[in-house]
Amino acid sequence: MNEYHLTRTAAADLRAIADYGLENFGFAKARQYRHGLEECFRLLARTPVIGLSAEELVPGIRRYKYESHWIFYLASDKTITIVRVLHTRMDFVKHL
Repeated sequence: MNEYHLTRTAAADLRAIADYGLENFGFAKARQYRHGLEECFRLLARTPVIGLSAEELVPGIRRYKYESHWIFYLASDKTITIVRVLHTRMDFVKHL
């Protein structure tokens, strides 16, 4: 498995993270953070079991932490779907 896809909501999460990063930390840091998230997506696509089960939130969902965010994803035989990218302080139940 080497593919990942983003839901529309996850893509919107990334845009919001980028906007916040740009406004608060500048272009270079925002780009670096985005690159780090994308590296995590590729890692998860290669080894989806590396993430923690989050079955208590949504059946079948897993999560993986990158700095201040949790990446929530679903894995199938051929791909993973990034469902959300949520800040650690967000209410996961409310946003999943």
